[in-house]
Parts: sequence; C-alpha cells; structure tokens
Amino acid sequence: MLDDTQKEIRTFFSWQSDSPSSTNSSAIRNALKEAAKSLEQKHPKLKIVLDEATRDTSGSPNIADKIWEKIDAAQIYIADITTVTPEGSPRPSANPNVLIELGYAISQIGWDRIILLFNEAQGKFPGDLPFDIVQNRVAKYSISLSEKDDSKKKNLKSLMETAIQAVLEKNPKTPEQLRGLSPERVQHERDVESLKWLLSQIHIPTVDDHIQGLPRYIRDKIFWFWESFKGVVTNSLFHLYDPILEQAVCKLYDSWSNTLSFYGRYHDAPGGATYVFANPGDAPLDAEQEADWNAIEHGAADMHQALQDILARVRAAYLEVNVNQTNAKAWDDYRAFQKD
Repeated sequence: MLDDTQKEIRTFFSWQSDSPSSTNSSAIRNALKEAAKSLEQKHPKLKIVLDEATRDTSGSPNIADKIWEKIDAAQIYIADITTVTPEGSPRPSANPNVLIELGYAISQIGWDRIILLFNEAQGKFPGDLPFDIVQNRVAKYSISLSEKDDSKKKNLKSLMETAIQAVLEKNPKTPEQLRGLSPERVQHERDVESLKWLLSQIHIPTVDDHIQGLPRYIRDKIFWFWESFKGVVTNSLFHLYDPILEQAVCKLYDSWSNTLSFYGRYHDAPGGATYVFANPGDAPLDAEQEADWNAIEHGAADMHQALQDILARVRAAYLEVNVNQTNAKAWDDYRAFQKD
C-alpha cells in the first residue's frame, strides 16, 4: 500500500530485440520512464528505479546470473511477450529469453507483481499466447512502424502508470513470503491485501452521506470515490477468494453504479457541489420520474446493506484490516486530489 514513508521500488523490464525498437523496446522503455515520473510526482517519497538486462552482452553466463540477481531484487517485473515468430507460423511464440526470465520472475516475485505487455500490431491477441499466460493479466497496446499518432504512445504511458500503481497499492506478498502456508492461509493473506486496497478507496462517512441523501441529493465528491472504487473492482489484479466478501463487493458495485445512473434527473443546487432530483417549484413527479426515484431508492437500500455486509465480514474474519486506517487513507487521497 502506498503511504508517506520513503520507498524505493525496483522495476525490471525484460525486453526483446526481435520486434522494431520504435514499437516495442524503446516505446515501452519511454512509457515506463514517463509513468515513473508521473507516479513520483504524485507520491513525492516514492522512487521508482528502472532496471533491465545490459544490451549487447546477452548470452554470457555472468550476465545471465546478473539478470537473475536483478529480478530477485525487483518488486515489479515487466515483460514484453509480443509475438516474434513470422506471421502464419504454426506455433507463434514470444521471445524465448523473455519467457525464461518470466518463468523465473513468477517463481521469485509472483504473478501479482508481474505486468505483461503485448503489441497487437505485431501479433494476434490472445490467440498467440500460451494457454497458461492467457489466464493471467496481459496489458495490450497497439503501435505499428507507420504509427504517427502520439496518442497511442500516451495511452501506453497511461497503461503502464495504472498497472504499476495497482501493484503498489495492492502490495502483494511474494511466493517466498507465502511459502509454508496452507492454501487456505495463502488465500486469506491475499484477501487481506485486496481488502486493504479496496477499502482505501472508500471514505465511509462520504458513502454514508450519499446513501442517506438519496434519492433527493447527490454530493459532487461521491463521484471521485466511485471512480476510485470502480478502478479497483474492475482491475484484473483484484480478486477475492472469500465468497461472502465477493458477493457483497459485487452487490456494492452494482447498487452504487445504479444510484449514479440517472444523471438526467438531477440539476445543480446553489453552490455547485450538490445535485437535486426535483421539478421546478417542487412540482409533483410524473410517472417516469416516480419510477426512477423508486429505482434509486432501491439502489440506496442495496448499497447500504452491501456496505454493512462488507464491514461485518471484515471485522469478524479479517482483523488485520484496520478500517479506520483505510478510511483515513481514502480521505487523504481525496484531499490531495482536491489540492492538485
């Protein structure tokens, strides 16, 4: 989890030279530098150190050993697994050296700290991927040799920033840290990480205020917390093993989304920070408005129940999760956003 302590994060990049540099290795490297710069600006005590194998010396046993050492020291591992075999090959494949390094990274730092990249302009996604990689998170982008649209390079930078931020927020344990634990304990530990990440997006007093004000009022700040919450729940790295929690989180997501789905029914209240569901002169609602009002009211009730179910489960089975701390972090992040 990102906090105010000084933190150095080493990120290792496994690149390949089979694909054009401008579309793959250099494009990814530049995106990484820009993403690191942006994250360091958002988190002044964060230092992201970018590392990779030394160019032009691959194949030396000493260099190979050095690569393993660098991966061992990394907190995040990034690999370009774009197809490098000719188009139409019966067995499309990524660069073999990258796949070897990926296998080592899986064993040392774990899937949850790995970011895989695939350039759709150079291969077919997901058809070209091995079956055991398809099931894991792959971030796809598309940059071709003839590409003149800088927006695609900016998209790659944004993709990298989001992926790195997600790993930092979740702060998953490595295989070594989980070694020796029962499968049930490993699942519990991972749920603790996911819960801390998720609940750090929710400022409970703001959510309570949102629920209590519905259907009449919506405060502007609830949208910021909704986008933060949605960003975690829809992230491929987010997963809950606990079926009770998973059901409650899905219910909170669906009901929260429902309460914000009736934009046309609200208008600005004086002051600009609140939206009101009302007719001019407070005239009675027509039949369609009444139906929407009832739908929002139902969503608010479901939202309240889902939030209470989550908190009850956390307090009963996940004592490692301090809701007061995650709540404070959510509010601090919102205030920092407001200052920006």
